[in-house]
Amino acid sequence: MRICSDYSSDISTLIGLKGNDTLFISTWNKDEEILPFPENKVTEYNKLHQYEVNQYFFSDEFINLKENIVSENIEFKKYRISSSNFMFMSNGTLAAWLCILTILNEKKNLNVLLLSPIYYIYIEILKHLDAKIYVESAYDINYAKIASIIKSKGINLVILNNPLFGTGVCLSNEEIVKIQTLLSNNEGFLLIDNIYNGLKWHSELFVNDFKLYASLSSFDNFFILESLAKNLFLNGTKHCSIFSNSKWIDKLEKYSVFFSGSITAQQYNFIKKLYSFKEHQFIITQLKKNVNYAQKNYTFLKGLLGGKNVQLSHCESGTYCLLGIPRKIFNAQDDLLIAQEIMQKCNILTLPHDRYLYYNEQYYCFRINLMIDQQTLFDFISILQKCFNF
Repeated sequence: MRICSDYSSDISTLIGLKGNDTLFISTWNKDEEILPFPENKVTEYNKLHQYEVNQYFFSDEFINLKENIVSENIEFKKYRISSSNFMFMSNGTLAAWLCILTILNEKKNLNVLLLSPIYYIYIEILKHLDAKIYVESAYDINYAKIASIIKSKGINLVILNNPLFGTGVCLSNEEIVKIQTLLSNNEGFLLIDNIYNGLKWHSELFVNDFKLYASLSSFDNFFILESLAKNLFLNGTKHCSIFSNSKWIDKLEKYSVFFSGSITAQQYNFIKKLYSFKEHQFIITQLKKNVNYAQKNYTFLKGLLGGKNVQLSHCESGTYCLLGIPRKIFNAQDDLLIAQEIMQKCNILTLPHDRYLYYNEQYYCFRINLMIDQQTLFDFISILQKCFNF
C-alpha cells in the first residue's frame, strides 16, 4: 500500500513524559556497565599525532586505508573484497542520504517500496525528496505480492533493514537475492541497512557481512550499509561502511565530498584499528560477547513471558526483540496513545512500532533492548503485568 500522507515519526509528546526515573525499555543505548569496551583500547585508539589533527579525511582519499585493510584483514582477503567495492562514511544516516541521492540522480524520480518494519529516517528522507512511497510488511514476507507491487508501481528502489528494524528477525541471503532478482527486470536498486546484522546469533561472526556481499556481487544495483563500530557499541566514534560494485562506490566517494564532507581524525583512527590484523581476534571476541549477552537476555525474557498472551519475535540477530501485548487490555487503541497510557500508569517508556510502519491489529508492539541489565528486564515485566494484568 502507499504510505499515508499524514504519516509522522514525531514522538515528542511521548518523550516529553519521560522522567529521570522512567524505565526506558526501548532505549537505543547499551547500559554503560554492561560489557564496556576496554578503557585501555579506547585510550590506544584515540591517540592522535599532530599531523592527523591538522588534516582533513575525505572518503575519496581513503585509497591507502582501504588497500591496507584489504591486504591486512584476513576476512577481506578470504572473500577477495577489492578496495573498489567498499567505502567509509561518518555515520549511517549520511550514508543513507548519499545512496538515495545517488539513485535519484540516476533514475530522476523515485518509486520506493519499503519493507517494514523500517527505520523511520528512510521515510523522512524520501518524503523530503518527494518520492512515491509504498510499504509492505517483510515480517511475514509474500514474494508474489512484492513482485506485483514492483511491476505495477514501477518500483525502482527497495529499502529494507536486516534484521527487520527492532525485531531481531532476518531475511536470509537467499530471500534478499530473490528481491534483487525481481528488481533487476527494470534495473531497480536494492538498499540494505545491515547495520546490526554483524551480530548474528547462530552463525560465524565476521567484521562485515561478506557472505551477503558475495550473494549480491553478480548484480549491479545494490548498496549494503554496515557498521562494525555500532556492533561494538562505539556510538560516540561510529562510522558506516558501504559495500557495492565499483561503479557506484566511485560515484559515492566523489559525491561524498560535496554532501557529507570529511570524517574526523578520531573516526579514521578507529577504522584503522578495528580492521587491523593485530586487533582482529579481540574484535571478534567482543562481538561474540555482545551476541552472548543479548541471547542470554532473550532466553530470560522468554522464560518470564512463558504462558502469557503476548507475541515475542523470533530473534536471530542484533540486540533488539519485538514484544506485542494484547490491545484489548488498554483503554486507548492508537499506538501513540497506548504508549502514553503505559507511561502514565507504569512510568515505562516504550516506542510504538507503528512509527516504523509495522502495525499488528491484535497486539501493541514495541522493541526491547536486550543489552540492558537483567534485573531491569525483570522489573519491566513485573511492573507491566501488575499495571495491566496481561
